Amino acid sequence: MASQVAAALCLAALGQGPATLVCALLAAAALVAAAWVRLNRRWLYQWLAVAVRFATRRRTLAAGADLLGWVSPGARLGTAECDGQRAGVIEDGQGYTVLVEMDDPGTVPPAGPGIAWRLVVAGFPAAGSGVPAASYRQLTGGRVLAGHRAVLAARAPDPVTVRAWLRRSGRLALTASEASAVLADLAHHDGARGARERWAGVHLGGLVQATFEVTGADVARLLALPASVTVAVGTDHATVRLAAPDPAALATAVRALHRLATATRRDGDHRHGLAATLPIGGDHSGPPSAVHIGLSGLVLGVDRRGDPVVAQAFRPRPTRILLVGGPRTAQRLTMRAMALGAHVVVRGSRPAAWEPFARWACGPGEHLPLLAAHEPVPRRGRPLLVVEDGGPAGGDAPAEPWHTALVVRDELTPAVADSMAEMDLVILPPLAPGEAALAAAALGLTEAGEWFARIHGGMVAVVERRRVRWALLSGTDLEDHLLGPPGRG
Repeated sequence: MASQVAAALCLAALGQGPATLVCALLAAAALVAAAWVRLNRRWLYQWLAVAVRFATRRRTLAAGADLLGWVSPGARLGTAECDGQRAGVIEDGQGYTVLVEMDDPGTVPPAGPGIAWRLVVAGFPAAGSGVPAASYRQLTGGRVLAGHRAVLAARAPDPVTVRAWLRRSGRLALTASEASAVLADLAHHDGARGARERWAGVHLGGLVQATFEVTGADVARLLALPASVTVAVGTDHATVRLAAPDPAALATAVRALHRLATATRRDGDHRHGLAATLPIGGDHSGPPSAVHIGLSGLVLGVDRRGDPVVAQAFRPRPTRILLVGGPRTAQRLTMRAMALGAHVVVRGSRPAAWEPFARWACGPGEHLPLLAAHEPVPRRGRPLLVVEDGGPAGGDAPAEPWHTALVVRDELTPAVADSMAEMDLVILPPLAPGEAALAAAALGLTEAGEWFARIHGGMVAVVERRRVRWALLSGTDLEDHLLGPPGRG
């Protein structure tokens, strides 16, 4: 059609004078180019349409303004009642969407009739520096993510269908405040800074971000790219967003992505790419596939096969970890948490035991607060690790998401055993027989509990939800030089 119009223009201009003929020829050339020239997998006329939309839409978000309304104009976040629970609901012109936090994206509930879904998985690389980061790279080889987050969005044309799906799946939807926090976290939006869409990406939360349509790579390999990666999982493709602190770091991640898979960059359309990598709608109606994300979390040690044993030390909810052992073991785990990028505060009754650690573990300009027991914790960034080395048997409970309390106790007393039921994770060294009996009873374990007194030095039992894993602490050369060999001390 474009070629025919171009030919008609040229024919109509014949005999109309040189100026008219030149204008007709230029217009015809533009039409043919728009219809037949391809750039970066798009026709030129498609690029022209993208450029017009880019030039005519609002491309900035003021500090403190509504993120949802910017990425999805017309959408609003409200609240609905579901079986006595207050669920956050995103309402837009296409339906009603609820968000469900998925601890394990490998167990995605079925969609069901009337439900469209979008599964968003984000991976976070280790972001520490200095001695802890160097030691942790030696431990992991850079193959283990610092953490991950998976959120399932379920959309239906009416609230009744949404409530019916929640009942069938047995899942709890996030509240409105939780859903708002999830959207901000996944977008890396801190609220204090605005956002700007540029042709080649989005500047948001102090990061440079770019979005891509990707085929030919699994989620685990995408999350391992050298950037903060967010993936909206599809049935035959994925929408991927890379975020990095500066353009050079982003360019490195983009090159790695192109080596890994077929990726089309969404230049001129990154705000919509940002929206497509947030759980604010449903794209698919078939059954969601289980997603393998690879290893993610804090590496505690290795199992008998030499594979890393990891724990989710930082989560989108307050987390409590009990460690039975002395300062050396606590410092080993603290050093690894710092390598992930965690802010650390130590609070307890023996600051002298932590002063040498605080000196060499912190890099230039960094500071590790050493507080007395019950002294208020200063406001820090997140993730945050508060090491409770002394004080009440169970320590003080953290109150915010991504805040973790590591409760360190030298001995397992009856009071400490009573606190185990409140813990998200329990880490036990080789125990004395009496301690092992206390731990087994408190954790509801019998056969596995007998081994608490049989494992050898340097090993720990990692207990979570009555599941027991065994790990050899396997210190790095740096850790062993600075802290001594692994043990209960």
